[in-house]
Amino acid sequence: MKYTNIILDIGAAMNAYKSLWDNMKHSSNIVIHIGDFHYIKENFKVIGKLIRSSGFEDIIYQSGVCTSGSLEGMLGGSHYNRAWCVHQPMLEALERLLYERFIQEEKPHISSEMNEVSVEIDNFSSRYFDIFALHANEYDNFKSMVRKGSLGKTAVFCLFYMDTMYLQHQAHISVQENNFYDRLRTLKRFIPYYFYFNFQNYALYVSYYVEVLEKIDKLYPGLKARLTSTGLSVQRIVSFKNIY
Repeated sequence: MKYTNIILDIGAAMNAYKSLWDNMKHSSNIVIHIGDFHYIKENFKVIGKLIRSSGFEDIIYQSGVCTSGSLEGMLGGSHYNRAWCVHQPMLEALERLLYERFIQEEKPHISSEMNEVSVEIDNFSSRYFDIFALHANEYDNFKSMVRKGSLGKTAVFCLFYMDTMYLQHQAHISVQENNFYDRLRTLKRFIPYYFYFNFQNYALYVSYYVEVLEKIDKLYPGLKARLTSTGLSVQRIVSFKNIY
């Protein structure tokens, strides 16, 4: 069966869903998708709510990463590119600080092979994988202890921000790689944020959209294979007179 896939931002999707529900008999082959660009922007708005008044703004402004006039738009999710430019260095800085604390606290064994590869990354080969995997597992275990409060509440908060930003990265990568399952997983994981921060439209309609994707084989047989193989693309309509 052929389907018509329509990608809309949340405002347009709300009206489209209402029209769809009122005409289910005549629109059984129409599928409404929530646009990824606006969804990722909304996630930045969630992250902005999370870190607001935590001292994040002072760090960003005093480091010169973002001007005071742009901070509000960045935290509000309206400045997409600037949000990536601000959050990415902040994420890396916190990760480096946490890793330094891991080295100080746990004193893990760092073999000569790890030192050689870390200096000359071109020398990396598959035989080093197990060495680095073991080190990464030790670091993950340390992170788990930090999440439980081993370094205090400030560290718990910073790690929560880091985890949310990594989830945002996963959402972005899932769109770029057209990974149906990762996209569905990240959509589901952001839903509690929408409810917590009272983003009602996203909380309601993304929840419904996720349910549709989870039942896609039953509701729209054959569509998942099509989405997985070809994905969705956006085409700008220059003139509406050509679509009637």
